[in-house]
Amino acid sequence: YSLAEVAICGENGCETPYESCQNCPTDCGICPAGAAAAGGGGGGGGGGGASLEDITSEIAKAIPPPVSLKKNAIEAVLYRGEFKLDSITLTNNLKSNVIARLSVNGTAFPLVTLEKTEINIPSKEEISTQIKLEAPDDIGYGTYTGMLSIDFNSSAIPSLSLPITIKVIEKMEPLLDVKVEAITKEVYPGEHLKFGTTIYNMGQTDRVDVVMNYSVKVARTEEVIETMSETLAVDTSKSFYRSINISKDTNPGQYIIEATGTYAYNNKTATSLDTFQVVSEPFLVRIIKEALSFRMYGIHIWQLFVIIIIIIILIRAYLKMKEKWIEEAKKRLRYTFPVDLRKLPRKSARSLWIGKIAEAGKDAYLDMDDLTVHLLAAGGTGSGKSVAAMGVVEELLDKGIPVLVFDPTMQWTGFMKPCTEDHMTKFYEEFGMKKERAKAYKTNLIYVEDPDKFEIDVKKCMEKKGELTIFGISKLRSGHMDKAVQKVIDSVFDASLPESSQLKAMLVFDEVHRLLPKYGGTRGYISLERGMREFRKWGLGMIMISQVLSDFRGAVRANVGTELQLRTKYSGDLNRVKEKYGGNYVKAVVKEGVGTALVQNSKYNDGLPYFIRFRPLLHSPHRIPEEELKVFKEFMNVIISLKKSAEELKAKGVDTSSIDLELTLAENKIKEGKTRMTQLYIDSVKKTIEKMQGKS
Repeated sequence: YSLAEVAICGENGCETPYESCQNCPTDCGICPAGAAAAGGGGGGGGGGGASLEDITSEIAKAIPPPVSLKKNAIEAVLYRGEFKLDSITLTNNLKSNVIARLSVNGTAFPLVTLEKTEINIPSKEEISTQIKLEAPDDIGYGTYTGMLSIDFNSSAIPSLSLPITIKVIEKMEPLLDVKVEAITKEVYPGEHLKFGTTIYNMGQTDRVDVVMNYSVKVARTEEVIETMSETLAVDTSKSFYRSINISKDTNPGQYIIEATGTYAYNNKTATSLDTFQVVSEPFLVRIIKEALSFRMYGIHIWQLFVIIIIIIILIRAYLKMKEKWIEEAKKRLRYTFPVDLRKLPRKSARSLWIGKIAEAGKDAYLDMDDLTVHLLAAGGTGSGKSVAAMGVVEELLDKGIPVLVFDPTMQWTGFMKPCTEDHMTKFYEEFGMKKERAKAYKTNLIYVEDPDKFEIDVKKCMEKKGELTIFGISKLRSGHMDKAVQKVIDSVFDASLPESSQLKAMLVFDEVHRLLPKYGGTRGYISLERGMREFRKWGLGMIMISQVLSDFRGAVRANVGTELQLRTKYSGDLNRVKEKYGGNYVKAVVKEGVGTALVQNSKYNDGLPYFIRFRPLLHSPHRIPEEELKVFKEFMNVIISLKKSAEELKAKGVDTSSIDLELTLAENKIKEGKTRMTQLYIDSVKKTIEKMQGKS
C-alpha cells in the first residue's frame, strides 16, 4: 500500500526509483534506444544479483492502476417486457480527480440504459452507477452482446471495457382449466351446498398459484347471494370438495354455483359453473330442525341426543362386557349359586363369625340362638367337618357359652394348645386374622372308661362359662358309647334346667354316626332323638358330626335346623342333595375344597343352600399326645385330692380361702395346658395344707 502512495503512474511526475521509462512511460517518457539492453547487461555483470526487469516487474505488480473496475462482465437472461438492474463500481487511485465517460456499443446497445454517462470520481474514492438491462416487448428472442467502454479525461489513464451479454428467452405461459359440480342437487334453505372442484394445469409451467372464487347466483337474474374464496397451488391437477352455506331466507328456485380461478398475476381466469335447486323444507323436517337447533345449557338438543345415545351405547357395551366377564368368571367358579346377603345372618352380639361366603369374600355368620335347633355337620374323611364344627365351638366359647364334647378320637384335646401349624396359620391373612390371635381354651378333660360308673353334673358343667369339657370316650366300645350318650342325655332331663329362648350351653357329639342302628347303636340313638325334640326349651343346642347325614331318620333329621354338607362320595347324601336342590349342587359338593361346606337353614337365603368356607382354627387342630394327656390327668387327680383335703379343713373350721384361690388358679392353668405354672400352685397349696393340718 505504501508503494501505491508514493508511486502512481499517470501523475505527471517520474518518481524514482519506483517509476521508470520502462514501467511508466507516461510520467518518465519513452526509454532511449539501448537503455533496456544496457540495463540488462549491467544486470549480467552483477553476477548473481536480480535483473532490473525482475525488479520492475515486481514493482508493477504492487502498483495499482490509476482507476480500477470491480466487475468482469455484465450478463442477464430476460423475458420480453422484463428488466434487470445491475451496477459497476469505479475506484480512483490517483491523487487528483478523474472524469470517466461511459458508452455502450454492439447489439446489446438497445437493451442497455446507463444511469450516468459521465462520472466525476474524487481522488481516492469509489463511485457506483446503475445499469438497467431491459428487453422490449417486441424484441426478438436471442443473445445480444456488446461492450461497455470507459474513457477518462486524461490520455495517460488507460481506457477500461466490460463485456455485455443479454439473452432474451420466450416466457412459459400458465394455462388452467376449472370444472365445478354440485354434489347436492337439492338444498334446503339454511343448509350447506356441497360441491366438488377440479383444477387442471394445462400450461407449460410446473406449478401455478391460483385464487379460487366461488359464488352462488340466482339462475334467472345472476344475482350473487353467497361468496367464498381461497388460494391454492396446482401442480398437474387438484380435486377437492367444499361446502357453502345457503341462507335461511333463500327463496326456492334454480341457482348456479360458479367457480372462477384467477392466476398469472391476475391476467388470466378459468371459470366453470353448475346448477342446483333450493327447495322448500317439509313442515315436519322444519319442525324437527327447529327443535334440534334449540339449545339447553348452551348445547344443541341434537348434541344432547348424540351424547345420550353414546352414553346408552357405552352402557350397553359395558353391560355386555360385564355379562361376558361374569359368564367367564362363573365358568371358573365352583359355587355359582344364588345368595341374597340381605337374608343371611349379620354381625351382632349374638352371631358367630365362622368364615366367608365361598368365592364371594363376604363374612359369614351363624345366629347363635338358632343352634338351639341343632346343627349337623356331615362329610367324608378329611373333608374338614370336625374343623368346621370346632370353628363354631371356638366362637361359642368366646361368647361365654359352655361346651360339652363327647370325643371318641381325642382330637378335641387340641383346644388346650394354641395353633402353631403352618398349614393352618397360612390361611389367617386371607380371613383377616393375625397369628397373634392363636390361643388355647380352658379345657376340662374327663376320661370315661366305664359308662356304669360315669356320672355327669350338667348344671355344674353349665356353670363353667366359656370352658370346654371333653369327655374322652376313645376307649369305649360301640355299645358302651351308646350307653354313655344315653346317660348324658338322661342326666339333662333329670337336671330340671330353667327354660330359655337363648342358647345357654352346647353339647357336641363327634362321630355320632356310631350311634346309628347300622353301627350297633340302640338306646343312645333313641335318647338322641328325645334330646333333639326337648333340649331347645332349656336353651341347649347340639352339634353332631358324622360321616353321613342321610342315614339319620325321624326326630333327628326333623329337628336339625342347620345342615353342613362337606365333601363326600357317599351316594346316600349325594342323592339327598340332588333330590332337594338339584344336580348342580351335587357337582359342587363333590368338588368342595377342604373346609368348605354347603350350608342350609330354612331361615337363611330363603331356605336355599349356599356355600361357606370356614375360617382356620385358633387352637391346635391336632390331639394332644398321650404322654401329655397323662400329665394332665395326673395334675387333675392331684387337684381333686387337694380339694378334698381343703374340704376336710373347712369342715374343722379352718379358713381355706387362700387354698381355694390357688387351687382355682392351678385348675385354670392346667386347663390352658400350662403345666409349669400349675405345678407351682400345687406345691404352694400342699405346703399350706400341711401347715394347717399340723395346727389343727
